[in-house]
Amino acid sequence: MLLYYLRYYLNCGLLYGPCLLYGIKSNQVGTIRVNVMLIIIPVSVYYTYWMMSVYDACVQAALTLFGMISGPILGLFILGVVYPWTNYKVR
Repeated sequence: MLLYYLRYYLNCGLLYGPCLLYGIKSNQVGTIRVNVMLIIIPVSVYYTYWMMSVYDACVQAALTLFGMISGPILGLFILGVVYPWTNYKVR
């Protein structure tokens, strides 16, 4: 989800729109995007690390719930991939 928002903000209006308003050439927009990404990505990684260190019990509970929920979902996905006729209706 984070990558979706990152892609949206970097490709759409947040960065490209103001660059056009200020008369920045389109070949310079790529350089600006890279510089913004060099700031955003390390800050988000550091923030994630900080959240994991502060909220250790909450993160452990979330990972436990994710493990309990993702197992059956993965099983259903593999069932649908390996045996695609499992969802067919019998006449």
